[in-house]
Amino acid sequence: MINQIFPKITSKFDYFEKQTIVSYVNAYNYLQLRKDSKIVQSIDRFTLDGIYLLVLIKILFFKNFKRLSPDFSSYFNDLFLLADKNKKSVFFLGATTQEVKDFVTIINKKFPNLIVSGFHNGFFDTNEMGQLSQKISDTNPDVVFIGLGSLKQEVFSVYLKDNGFKGTIYTCGAFLSQTANHGVNYYPKFINTFHLRWAYRLIQEKGLFKRYFFEYPNATIIIILDFIKSKV
Repeated sequence: MINQIFPKITSKFDYFEKQTIVSYVNAYNYLQLRKDSKIVQSIDRFTLDGIYLLVLIKILFFKNFKRLSPDFSSYFNDLFLLADKNKKSVFFLGATTQEVKDFVTIINKKFPNLIVSGFHNGFFDTNEMGQLSQKISDTNPDVVFIGLGSLKQEVFSVYLKDNGFKGTIYTCGAFLSQTANHGVNYYPKFINTFHLRWAYRLIQEKGLFKRYFFEYPNATIIIILDFIKSKV
């Protein structure tokens, strides 16, 4: 699996490349992604989300990448500015109904030239995927942002593309709900400067203790073992 994901990691790409899925990988969701090789094969680009995995890759592969996280503290700021400048149309999928509405309100104020073609909450069943995919395609956005958490967001992204969507798809985890609840500046500047995003999220969000102190170490071991197997 490591040879399927890591070669697709990039720090520079066309933000509006057609029929392209851009996802992200961090130590936590690597465990989720490795469960489905077919889905991973269908993802076109991965960005590195988090300093932890960035350092690990540098140690294992002797490669340097930039941290490109799916939020406004990272490359999403440039992406949204460019989309606003070029009057791109966008669709947002994820969070609760109220959160995604609040998110759109915030986005409309900050990026007034951006065309929001539609939005939908992230709570839907597998049997609703066809209807939701058609809804998105009917609005014909240039870009779709899908924040459902791994692996659900990657599965739906591939489903959307396979069913004829021609635009660009970004998976974005908790980006919609974080922005809706905390505004565009979720992370204070010094938090980003000193790479303390993990500590800040640990304070701000419930349920992350297990992820950081149990699942991350477990992921590290699995990534190293996968790396060793790939070299045998």
